[in-house]
Amino acid sequence: MSQNVLADAQFTVATVLRPFEGFEFVYQAQSIFTPIVFPGTLDEDAGNPGFSPYLLRGTPVPMGAKVQLWIPAVVGASEGGPVFDYSYLLIWRLRNVGDFQRRQRPYHLSKESFGASDTLLAGSASAPYREFVLPAASETVVYQQPEPVAGSPVTVAPGVGVGALRTEKIEVASDLTEILPGVGLPFLPPNAAPPFANGFPSTGGGTNTIPLGAYEQGVIDPRNSDLAPSWLFRPYFTVAKGDELIIAVSRGNNFESALQWDFHGPDFQFSNLYGTNAFPPSGTTSHKPFPDLGIYMFTGSNPT
Repeated sequence: MSQNVLADAQFTVATVLRPFEGFEFVYQAQSIFTPIVFPGTLDEDAGNPGFSPYLLRGTPVPMGAKVQLWIPAVVGASEGGPVFDYSYLLIWRLRNVGDFQRRQRPYHLSKESFGASDTLLAGSASAPYREFVLPAASETVVYQQPEPVAGSPVTVAPGVGVGALRTEKIEVASDLTEILPGVGLPFLPPNAAPPFANGFPSTGGGTNTIPLGAYEQGVIDPRNSDLAPSWLFRPYFTVAKGDELIIAVSRGNNFESALQWDFHGPDFQFSNLYGTNAFPPSGTTSHKPFPDLGIYMFTGSNPT
């Protein structure tokens, strides 16, 4: 007799993804079209025989597993200021059996074979620098085209359906208009909070006679943003399409005057969350990196 078996959801604890320490000093005043990469450090084998000395490190993932990312919405430098979208591009990479033998990495290429040579590294085409094949791919989305139909006159030729495969970026806006300052936070019961909590959090520079409850803590300083007690993360679900994940982050070019990374301007909260607030605006201070703040990644499975 068959029995129904319920599969419990099984996910890993969070892996915290962050850029390399001190990224602000490298990227300050550089083009926003140069992405900040998580983690952005070199692969363990970079520079070894068969590996480019520039090969980026990836975060191991089990191919085919569900991947949940908690991506923080980086609020603007000040409420009511310019709105910038941060775009997160997921880049998947395959590893080979040699990577497993050396580093116990997950792999789905059965051979460790040389591919195209890098003649720039070698200095000439006659002495090529040989590299193993480690292909990478971007997260994609399919745009379904209109159904082919015959008309009078014919505007679309009948034929096969077409799905245009495009690279997908995940854009997270900095304005968070769905949780404006003070909106969405509940009142607390009388005498539930200590007296100094009256007036916390502030709402647009005003004071509350009844303190409000906080959904979140420890992500940004409430003095720097009225949105600090709100929910600042946006979960995103996908499926692992490789053996490793690299995340490249860029800022939208909403304003022609802000085509450079500026960590004591519009990108100060990006530095504050992912780094050290390296160029602190007035009223803020630098700090050591918060090791438990970043993009949270969970991998696993569930019955849906």
